Amino acid sequence: MGGGLIYAGENKRGFFWLLGLSLWGLISLYFVCAEWVETIWLPLFLNLIWLIAFLVMLVDSYRLRGAAVWYRWSGLVVIMLLLSLLYHKGLRQLYGAYRIPTNAMYPSVHGVIDGKTGDCVMLIKSKILSGDFRRGDIVAFDTSGIEMLMQHNRRMGVMEAQVYMKRIAGLPGETIQIDPPHLIINGQRVTSPDIFRKQSVQEGGYPGYVSGTSYLVMPEESLTLGQDEYFMLGDNSPNSLDSRAWGVVKRDAIIGKITKRYWPLSRFGKVE
Repeated sequence: MGGGLIYAGENKRGFFWLLGLSLWGLISLYFVCAEWVETIWLPLFLNLIWLIAFLVMLVDSYRLRGAAVWYRWSGLVVIMLLLSLLYHKGLRQLYGAYRIPTNAMYPSVHGVIDGKTGDCVMLIKSKILSGDFRRGDIVAFDTSGIEMLMQHNRRMGVMEAQVYMKRIAGLPGETIQIDPPHLIINGQRVTSPDIFRKQSVQEGGYPGYVSGTSYLVMPEESLTLGQDEYFMLGDNSPNSLDSRAWGVVKRDAIIGKITKRYWPLSRFGKVE
């Protein structure tokens, strides 16, 4: 991306193309992840512009002059590889992408169904999110600090920590109960955001919440969260291993918020 121009001595034009194409790639990725972008066509249009610009850059770079000295090409390749490494490393600090293997979050997010690959989703990492997490957010988190979950996974032959995805049901300081099919927060049935209303009335394929196996086993049982603790539930409650089984998730374990489904294209859009 501009390397040929830099090699040819056109440093300003070369760095212009390098910077411009890199920034445009970031902008396109943002629009793929942004919650408010509901259609695939805007990201596709932005990527089409990037491709056209890339082709124009290739034509512009064809004006190489001077002998092809091996050490100049070698230095250029090393520089481009280093810049590419830094670019992708930077992207991984901002965004993440995951494929969903199970149906614990069905019908909001699909796992493997009838042999079909699960949904692929985009995540914006916590460090660049504005504000704190809200009830109803679907988040990804590291399981390494959740001892009951780690013990369960070790019994299943999974020795390493994993990344789980669940919906935030309880926020720091709140008292949680489950009175099937309802989620109860501080003594009140939760109906907002709308996903919790759908669970309560078992609408749209949502089965309603069921009692836990370790926590919230009975309707009268409650759990009060600490100031950095979140209670996570799967949307497919009867088939979800979540905070009812292994407890709370600490704030610093949350990797980021799931914002967008990017595959399959027929289901592209905001994950709610």
